[in-house]
Amino acid sequence: MNRPFTADSLWTYSNGVLKNKFDIKDSSLLDLKENEIVNSKMLKVSLDGFELSDFMNLHKYLFSDLYDFAGKIRDENIVMDGILLCKAAVVDLCLTDLFSTLKGIKIGSIDELCEFLAYYYSEFSVIAPFRDGNEVVVRKFLEEFVKNLGFDFSFDNVNDTELKEAVIYSFYNDISKLIDAFKKAF
Repeated sequence: MNRPFTADSLWTYSNGVLKNKFDIKDSSLLDLKENEIVNSKMLKVSLDGFELSDFMNLHKYLFSDLYDFAGKIRDENIVMDGILLCKAAVVDLCLTDLFSTLKGIKIGSIDELCEFLAYYYSEFSVIAPFRDGNEVVVRKFLEEFVKNLGFDFSFDNVNDTELKEAVIYSFYNDISKLIDAFKKAF
């Protein structure tokens, strides 16, 4: 699993593995444990609220058995694939702003849905509000949000490699590759 990196993290052991409630210090074993716990909980998730608090609670629910930082906005800067993500000092402000734009959204077509997904997926990706688990939470949250809008969509239908490349491309202010990746999912 590709995890965000930060130097001298309060949340990692000296070998870079995230501190966890099982005291697992091997990244491969931690990945297995995380997948086991999160996947079993994911089957029970159904959101009917789409406020910032619902988003935070989703992270807490999925990751609280593993990490003490579950459901908390990250307090340190992180780097992913060589890119410094949103500075920790402004994550809360950026999230609040992003959630204010979600209110009252209406989508009438697949094209509009793909643009919506591309924009919000890109924004959530660069904000990366949590120390770990961002992608899982964002995907589930957006799937549930879109389902609430009346569309049937699953990230399972999106090519992961293409999505990752498109996200990096979107960091440079162009979401067109993300739009294309989402269009192929229908």
